[in-house]
Amino acid sequence: MNGDHYTEVTNTSWFAKIQKALGGIVIGIILVIAAMVGLFWNEGRAVRTERALDEGAGMVVSVDPAARNAGRDGALIHFTGQLVPQGVPADPIFSSLDVPKGSLRLVRTVEMYQWKQESRSETRKKLGGGDETVTTYHYAPDWSATPIHSADFKIPDGHQNPAFSLESETFPTASGTVGAFTLAGDDLTGLGKPVPLTLRDQDVRAARKALGTNRPATQSGGKIFVGVDPLSPRVGDLRIGFEIAKADRISVVGKQDGSRIAPFVTSNGTELLMLRDGDATAAAMFEDAQQGNTILTWGLRIGGLVAMLIGFNLILAVFGVLGDIIPLIGDILRFATGSLALMMTAVLGPLIIGIAWVTYRPLVGGAIIGGGLLIAGLALYRGRLRARSAATA
Repeated sequence: MNGDHYTEVTNTSWFAKIQKALGGIVIGIILVIAAMVGLFWNEGRAVRTERALDEGAGMVVSVDPAARNAGRDGALIHFTGQLVPQGVPADPIFSSLDVPKGSLRLVRTVEMYQWKQESRSETRKKLGGGDETVTTYHYAPDWSATPIHSADFKIPDGHQNPAFSLESETFPTASGTVGAFTLAGDDLTGLGKPVPLTLRDQDVRAARKALGTNRPATQSGGKIFVGVDPLSPRVGDLRIGFEIAKADRISVVGKQDGSRIAPFVTSNGTELLMLRDGDATAAAMFEDAQQGNTILTWGLRIGGLVAMLIGFNLILAVFGVLGDIIPLIGDILRFATGSLALMMTAVLGPLIIGIAWVTYRPLVGGAIIGGGLLIAGLALYRGRLRARSAATA
C-alpha cells in the first residue's frame, strides 16, 4: 500500500472459475426470464398508455379557468392560465429562510466532503486456465450529496466517512390556483425553473443550531459551509444550499372535481394528469405525452434486450472457461458463444415483443414475429455458408 493507493493481486484457479461460471448459469437463466417478462410487460404498458392517451385526446375539453364551468364535474378538461401558489414553502429546520412569495417549492441540498473509492482491474490469463487479476484502488475525498458507505471499501481504515447529520429534501407549496381551479402542491413540483435562494447571516447561524455543532459555519459560493476552511475542506465538512422555483403561466390537463383538478382515470385504468410550463394546446400536450411514451417504450426495450444478452452470455460463459486451459482456445470459444448469445437475443427478443403485440395488436405483432424469423433465417443461412466455405478450404 502506498498513500491512498492500494494494489491487490489475486489468483483464481481454473476450477474456481468453473464453479463461478456454473453459478453464473443460474443467474443467467433468471436474467433471461426476467428480461422476457419485462419485455412482455413493457409492450402491454405501451399499448395501454397509447390507448389511454388516444381516449383522452378524443374527449378533452378546453375551458376558461376563470369560470367554474358548471356541468363539467368529472370531465377531462384542459386550460391555461396564470399559476398563483397558495402559501409559502418552508423548511422546518431552517425557518429563518426568506422564501419569496409565489415560490412553488423550496429545495434543500446537502453535500458532504467524503472519501470515494475508485478501482481499476487488469486480468491476465495463465497457462492451465487460471487468471491473475491486478486491482488498483484509489482513494480521494470529494463532494457528494449521497452517502458513501466507507464500510464497503476495500481498505476502510483511514477512509471512514461520517454519517450525514442532515439530508437533502424538497418542500412544495401547499397548493396552487389557476383561475377558479386548485391544484395540489405535490403535483406542481416539476414546474418552474430553479434558482438559488439568497442566504442571510441568520440562516448561517440557524445551520449551526440545526446541526447541533460548534463547528464554524460561513457563507461560501452562495451556500452554507460547515467546517474550518472552505478552500481546504476536510472529510465530514458540509455544504448546504437552497433553491426555489417559480412558474408564470401553465397548461393543465386533468379531471375537474369541483374546484379541484385530479387525475382522470381512463376506461383501461390509466391515470391522466399533465402539467407543463407556458401556454400549450391540448393537442400539443397529448402529442408530447405520446412521444414520451414512445421514448420510454424504446428505452425499456433496449434495457430488456441488453439484460437478455447478458443472461445468455452468463449461461454460455462456462464454455469459454473450459477452453481457458489453453488461453487461445478460451478466447475463440468466448467469441463463438458471444456471437451465439447475440443471435439468440436477436431472435428471442423480437419474438417476445411480437407475442405481446399479438395479444394487444395482432397485425403489428405478426409483422414483428415475421421480422424476428427473418433475422433467424438470415443468421442460419450465413452460418451454413461459413460452414461450406470452411469445408472446401
